[in-house]
Amino acid sequence: MSFVEPSNCCPVIRLVGAHRATLNEKYELANDLVNNRPYYIAESKIYAVWFDGKKWIIGFFSQLHENGKITYGVMHQVLDYQALDCPSNVTVWPEWFGGKWEENINAKLFCEINYFQENTD
Repeated sequence: MSFVEPSNCCPVIRLVGAHRATLNEKYELANDLVNNRPYYIAESKIYAVWFDGKKWIIGFFSQLHENGKITYGVMHQVLDYQALDCPSNVTVWPEWFGGKWEENINAKLFCEINYFQENTD
């Protein structure tokens, strides 16, 4: 696994389409790494996006620093896909909702700059 420079990943990402409306917000790059990847903290400071060593996870920011909780979240990258350097490169996000994991075809994690360019054309 290689070290990823935070500058290679988008500094601000936005989640849209999550079933949990509170997840749909802007996430900003933190000044630290988790498992050699950058992580992001939501504007609300409730959620975060991080790499658990195998996949990208969206979960509670408080769990990020709890021992043994780094692999827990409410959304995650599909395990069949290769480990991507940046979370905005993930295209499939299963979400824990209604008591089960299901692929959320509406969930998208965009680089904030690209999101606004794509939606204003």
